[in-house]
Amino acid sequence: MTELHKKVLEEIGKRQLAPRPYAYFLAKRSVFWAFAMLSVALGALSTAVIFFAVHDQMTTGGRGFDEMPLDDVLAYMPYVWIISLGAFVASAAYSVRRTRRGYRFGTAKLTFAALGASLVLGALLYAAGAGSATHAFLTRNLPIYDQLTRSSESRPNAPDAGFLAGRIIAVDSPNRIKVLDFDGQTWIVDLTGAEIQVGNLLADEDVAVEGRRTGAAEFRGRLIRDWD
Repeated sequence: MTELHKKVLEEIGKRQLAPRPYAYFLAKRSVFWAFAMLSVALGALSTAVIFFAVHDQMTTGGRGFDEMPLDDVLAYMPYVWIISLGAFVASAAYSVRRTRRGYRFGTAKLTFAALGASLVLGALLYAAGAGSATHAFLTRNLPIYDQLTRSSESRPNAPDAGFLAGRIIAVDSPNRIKVLDFDGQTWIVDLTGAEIQVGNLLADEDVAVEGRRTGAAEFRGRLIRDWD
């Protein structure tokens, strides 16, 4: 036995070291793989809500991003979910790196792979309605969530900017209705020549109107949609 061997054995004895069973390393790797898969799944859910938020902004009575000034576009971006997606992608990449052979893959490759998986799975979840369901659940059960996001439910009326949302309280004619907006003001809305995307103009229906303000309580619509 060489001097080096003796020193190693003495050091092992001093520290009271003992070999760990294979099950320990298997469990450790399993935890990292499970955490990586969970991170990708949560990243996919974040992606689904991002898709929902963008679709909601562009189709639920509001203006499309191409019709909005840059500051409005930035105001409606779902930053909470974008940050969450980034965090989950980074978590997934880190977890895979900590697995047995994960060190072989570069951080950039793992990050892009996790992002790609989250986007693909997120698109599938969005198509299945998971994005809107998650948003609705958090809106109902987590008060602070509504303060961190700006969805169609919290979009303010902006008649001066060409957007009006509220409930029809009277239908005077096929081209003239009265709308009580969500801020409590009554508007006379002229729909002459407007594109009407609702099945029937009926009282007690929630609608969104795009157009321009023509008076203190008058509005000229060019497009009317259901308020979803």
